[in-house]
Amino acid sequence: MVFEAKVAGEPPIEGDETQMMQLFTNLLVNARQAVAAGGGIRATAGPRTLGKDEIDQLAAGDYVQIEVADDGAGIPERLLAKIFDPFFTTKLEGSGLGLAICFAIVQGHGGHISAASQPGAGSRFTILLPAAPAERRDRLPADEGPAEEAPRGMAANGERRRSLERPRPRG
Repeated sequence: MVFEAKVAGEPPIEGDETQMMQLFTNLLVNARQAVAAGGGIRATAGPRTLGKDEIDQLAAGDYVQIEVADDGAGIPERLLAKIFDPFFTTKLEGSGLGLAICFAIVQGHGGHISAASQPGAGSRFTILLPAAPAERRDRLPADEGPAEEAPRGMAANGERRRSLERPRPRG
C-alpha cells in the first residue's frame, strides 16, 4: 500500500497509509493527553530542503516537515532521551509503545523524528519525510478535494494508493 500526503501545492510524501495514520494518531493522542483544559495542539506541514550533513542519517534533498506541538506539561530534559525507547512511559496507564512505534514508522519511511520540550511550556515533535520524487509529483491529480473524498487507485505495482490533499475552501 502507498500513502501520499500533499499539503496544498507542496511536495507529496509516499508511504504506507496505515502506518502514516498510526504515526499521526499516536502523536495527536499523546498531545491531547498532555494538554490541560484550555491547552492547545498545533500541527503544521511544509516543504524543507536539507543540505548535505544537515541532519544525521538523512541525505540532502527535498522533504516534507511536519510538526505537532502542544501546550502541555512538557517532558523533563532527563527523560527526553528515553521517550522513543520501547516500553518507556511516564503514564500510569500507558504501554510505552506509542512513540517507539512513531520512531520505527518514520525510520522505516526514510525519515527522521525529533522532540523538543520545556517543562511547563509543552512539547514539539518534528518529523521529516522524504518528498516523492519529482517525476512522480507530476502525475498526481491536481485537485481531489478533502482527504475523505479522495478516490483510490492502483499503483503500477498493484498496491493500493491514496492521495490526500488539504481541503480547499468551497464557494
